[in-house]
Order: sequence, then C-alpha cells, then structure tokens
Amino acid sequence: MGNCLLLVLQPLLTPVLIVVCHIVIRSGFNLRFANTISNASTLVDRKNVADVNSSFNMLQQFAGSVGVSLATPLISLAQKTGQGTLGQRSYQGGRYDFIMFSCLALVTLLAIWQNFRLQEQKNKGN
Repeated sequence: MGNCLLLVLQPLLTPVLIVVCHIVIRSGFNLRFANTISNASTLVDRKNVADVNSSFNMLQQFAGSVGVSLATPLISLAQKTGQGTLGQRSYQGGRYDFIMFSCLALVTLLAIWQNFRLQEQKNKGN
C-alpha cells in the first residue's frame, strides 16, 4: 500500500508526505512480519521454532540486499538513457522502482493468500 502511495503521489511528494508514506510502509511491514512468523511457527515442530525466526531474519536481510541490487540499476539506467535533466531522469528511475516494488508487493500478497488458502484446505482435510 505504501509503495502504491509513493507511486501515485510521486509528483506531489513533500517531506511530510514521504514520512506519511514511510509510516504506512513500516506499519504494514510490522503487522505482516509478526503474523507471518507466528503462522510459520505453528507449521513446524516446537524444537524448530528458533530456526524459523532465524530463517525469517536472514531472508529479510537477503531481500533488502536484493531490493537495493534491483533498484539501483533501474535508476542508473534511467539516468543514462532517459530524456531531460539529471533530476528528471532520476525521477523517472524512481518511478520505475516504485512500479517494480508495487508489482513485487502484489506477487507477495498473492503468494500469502495462496498459502493461507492451502493451509485452510489442509486443515479441513484433517
């Protein structure tokens, strides 16, 4: 949701709007992350719960580095091949980043929805 706000509001962004969008992004992350770890912990043996937490933290760090690795070349590519001033080209690269991250968020949402749907079917079968 926060990435979509940044994408839609990009031409109007002020420091206050950036902070509001960041609060929305972080709030959504914090609500989602804790629930996802709790749900994953219920699916493994009790002795492996600590491994679930470690795995989630490692994946979070990995996803952050992959995100930076994907976002940086998009901005750089737009700066190198785009039209207009450097600021305008950087703006366009940032827009590409927001679109990419919004698409990735949608894919993640669909994967979470599918996961819960499969869990529900499995629980009905038991």
